[in-house]
Amino acid sequence: MNDTGCQPWYEPPVAAPRGLIYTLETGPEGMGGRINVVNLDATTRSGWPVTLQREGASWDSVTIGENRIAYAVAIEPEPNNKSSISILAFAPNGTRQWITTLVEP
Repeated sequence: MNDTGCQPWYEPPVAAPRGLIYTLETGPEGMGGRINVVNLDATTRSGWPVTLQREGASWDSVTIGENRIAYAVAIEPEPNNKSSISILAFAPNGTRQWITTLVEP
């Protein structure tokens, strides 16, 4: 956390339909990064944030489809100093719809 008490984000926010803002943030201690969704009134959208469970894991990017599904790229540490890369899809309420791994060491 920074001195304002807020989690810093490491990519510019992504604007989505209906005024939602998606941010990629550092996660809590001992966990990976997280995606947060902020409503027009600056509150966190119900069902969010979504946090990667592996320490050192991070979100690389997020984009929002016309169907309001968020598509995000996750990079997660693996044994032997390697990483896996996956694409995940999330419904507007934060429920994971699917995951596919593109790179598996």
